[in-house]
Amino acid sequence: MSDFFPPGDGQDGIPCAKLQTIFDAEQSTPDLIDEIAKNAPMIRDALSALRESLPLAPNCSIGKQGLFLRFPNHYRSVCFALPSETGGQDSEGGAIVFKGTEPLIGDFPAYLEWMLSVGFRGAPFPMGLHFPLDVRIPPGAMLIGECLAEQVNASKLQTLYLKRHGRLARLPVPLFVFKMTPQQTEHYEDLLRSKLPAEAMRRIKSRLAAGIGVEVYYYPGIPMRVADLAPHKNPEAASQRFDPEAVIGVISRWAALFSEMVCLDHMPYAPWNHGMGACSDAGNACIDGGFSDLLTLVPFGAIATNALFSASLTSSIKIVAETAIRFVQASLEIPASPDPEAQAMVERYFRKRLLEEVDACENAGIPIDAMLKDCLKNPDVTDIIRVLRTAHDVRARSPQYQGSSTAYSSLIERATQGG
Repeated sequence: MSDFFPPGDGQDGIPCAKLQTIFDAEQSTPDLIDEIAKNAPMIRDALSALRESLPLAPNCSIGKQGLFLRFPNHYRSVCFALPSETGGQDSEGGAIVFKGTEPLIGDFPAYLEWMLSVGFRGAPFPMGLHFPLDVRIPPGAMLIGECLAEQVNASKLQTLYLKRHGRLARLPVPLFVFKMTPQQTEHYEDLLRSKLPAEAMRRIKSRLAAGIGVEVYYYPGIPMRVADLAPHKNPEAASQRFDPEAVIGVISRWAALFSEMVCLDHMPYAPWNHGMGACSDAGNACIDGGFSDLLTLVPFGAIATNALFSASLTSSIKIVAETAIRFVQASLEIPASPDPEAQAMVERYFRKRLLEEVDACENAGIPIDAMLKDCLKNPDVTDIIRVLRTAHDVRARSPQYQGSSTAYSSLIERATQGG
């Protein structure tokens, strides 16, 4: 292993794996790497080291693991803080996030047993069964199609953002996608077969055929998320206290980033991703004002109708508003709970901020998508009648919008095939 990832906590060395490289940002998106290097010049040494081999966390436990850190809600990812320019490991240099290495870690069988014993966000099955039965993805691993789909989404949006704003967004920047060997995948499948019911295996069998992989990305900070602030889940959250000015700053940054993403023709959420979350939900919104997990990001071109566009934008605003409310509640150290009055107020704030970004773009001569403009204009009675009629027609003709698995499967399969 390269000296870039030195031994930590008295260990003789870091476990590592050699995998097939499917995507290398320095070759495919060099402009993004050049931009990272302006603030984190050590990124090039990190990339060179990762081409040699992939470092692995000592185990799948939550908390500090040698040089790695796993937050309590990060079930398929672990991060490594890049050294700052002053030599210390903190948020200044950003972090490299390894997503999907868990099946390669020595205690993964015990980790899978744990996943089969704990609940997950109100799902009717334990976490280890929720993913294969409800979402049709394998537990504790990344399908190679997921890795590629997220890489494509994030690389495209960051490229657009850099071109328009002259800097990178506070979002992931893909560095690598690696594919596990057939032997590693087979070992993982054998373990699943020994633990999961036949129906769970049947639902993920075809997806596993393409293989599993690892996505590696850069994030310009330590990716602690709003959901990680629950003290009962994360002891480190006790040190995360925010004064009112800091809270206002974080929510303002979310509003700006959300609006900039939408004005770059990318929707944070669409109804067919129900159950998969969104980059701006509490499980993915970072407490430094950024977002993570762009797998379910939806380009406007994939949204076929005005009615579906309106539903997507309404849901996206609702989700990010819920995140903001949960963040405020965590900062005030009060239990998370719905608040309809606050929800309506925060939704108005995010919509207002989006309108301001739309106006700024148009004043700068930047075209705005017609569906977005139509969605944001003040309605009259005829608009209300039209929307209700159209919504009824869409539901009647398109029952596939009622479920998420078909559209999500298609996304992964297209990415796997290079589509």
